[in-house]
Amino acid sequence: KGGPYLAIYLWAFVFVLSLVMMTLYPVLIAPLFNKFTP
Repeated sequence: KGGPYLAIYLWAFVFVLSLVMMTLYPVLIAPLFNKFTP
C-alpha cells in the first residue's frame, strides 16, 4: 500500500513523534504523576 517509501514514511513519523514526546513529556506528562518540589 505504501509503495517503496513506506519505510521512510514510518521512520519519519516515529522520528517526529519521538521529538514531540521529548519536548512535551517533562512539561505536561511528568508533573501529572510526580510532584516536583525544589
